[in-house]
Amino acid sequence: GTLRSAQAQAAAHALAGALGDSYEPLTVERLDDVDALDIGGDALAKLALAEDRAGFATEVLAGRFADGAAEDEATARLVKDGDLLAMSDNHKETASRLMHLSDGARDLRRKVYATQELTAHSAQAVDPATGLRANTVAILEIDCARDELTAFDSSAHVDYATMSSPRRTQMRAALAQLSMLIATHAYTAFTLGYPRTDDVLFG
Repeated sequence: GTLRSAQAQAAAHALAGALGDSYEPLTVERLDDVDALDIGGDALAKLALAEDRAGFATEVLAGRFADGAAEDEATARLVKDGDLLAMSDNHKETASRLMHLSDGARDLRRKVYATQELTAHSAQAVDPATGLRANTVAILEIDCARDELTAFDSSAHVDYATMSSPRRTQMRAALAQLSMLIATHAYTAFTLGYPRTDDVLFG
């Protein structure tokens, strides 16, 4: 459902562009308003790792492309407008927020990650998950979304039975925010040219 939401928003974005109209997506870039996310510390730590890794990578790319090394218009625009650094900051802040919510889970974040693949290419790279060549930032965003969905599916657990009614309402709102955050990563990838077809996403 999270990826379907991203697909639908990307389709609306493309249609609006074709018609010469603007489209304002429904996105979530940080979890500042989420005060509790009771899905288990291990799941939150894995989500934080995915966000932290993406934050580091986008910061590296922002520095690499600052001298005009980006060869495609979309990436050059991200660098020029400061959006790539803002994206990095949002990833890192979200990682910190997730760890804060994890209630003492082991922190998996390494802060610094291998950059060989990032610096070996221009604005295009090969997606390790699919073998497709695509915009490097798009690959980082879709990989972050994939890692987070995997972390949630493999580690998250929600026990509504033990929650009060107000707590259940709060939890559902927090999960909606998390889903929209992950969908926003995927939507960003799609708007940067990553294929949004079912065979790539669900194959």
